Amino acid sequence: MRRNGFLEPDPIGTIADLLAARGRADVITAETSDRVRDLIQKMKAHGISRIPVVRQGKLAGVISEKDVMHRMAEAGLAAEDPIEPLAPW
Repeated sequence: MRRNGFLEPDPIGTIADLLAARGRADVITAETSDRVRDLIQKMKAHGISRIPVVRQGKLAGVISEKDVMHRMAEAGLAAEDPIEPLAPW
């Protein structure tokens, strides 16, 4: 319908348009040995709520800020502790 003029043009474009406008960027990751504090700071600095976690250059899992807070409260981890125990890698 949009191609035939029955609908307004999409104001934000396609996913390809959004990705092209954003440009290429490195994937932000965390290491299983990173401290909880560093993980949270990295997520805040880059405005992301999920982050891939790697061990020795290979994907170990993905963790979200919600998971971090929930597991910290559950496991009683401190900000200086490594993130290794936060998820079942």
